[in-house]
Amino acid sequence: MTALTWASKGAEPGRRRHHVAKAGRPHLGQALRLFALRCRSLNLAAGTQALYAIRLDGWRAWLSKHGDPQPPDVRADIIRRFLEDMKASSWKDATLDSAYRILRTLFGWLEREGLIVANPMRRVERPKRERRLIRPFSEEQLRAA
Repeated sequence: MTALTWASKGAEPGRRRHHVAKAGRPHLGQALRLFALRCRSLNLAAGTQALYAIRLDGWRAWLSKHGDPQPPDVRADIIRRFLEDMKASSWKDATLDSAYRILRTLFGWLEREGLIVANPMRRVERPKRERRLIRPFSEEQLRAA
């Protein structure tokens, strides 16, 4: 999936889903299209853009099942529930961290652009990741090599 398809995913073929946005309040599809344009204009790596698209598609799908709030209406508790649902669905810590970082980037950009008044990610703590210790080789293992 490319960044160009972020906003139309889930729409019927040949038709786009339209949300009526209040004056100055972008709907999610519009915000994601603008964010994708930002990513392309920064010349982010194709892999980075693809990862953003995957994570934000997941975010969009989750929101559509949970009241479909638009960017200005998203609160910290909504983001926390999304992350908790990811964790409960047995997503790995690295995936959860990736989703957190991408949402932090998205909402920071929305705030800087004036598309939201308050950034809810400022109140969402980064989930802790399990740290795996790498055991050093023993002297016997080094001699055997």
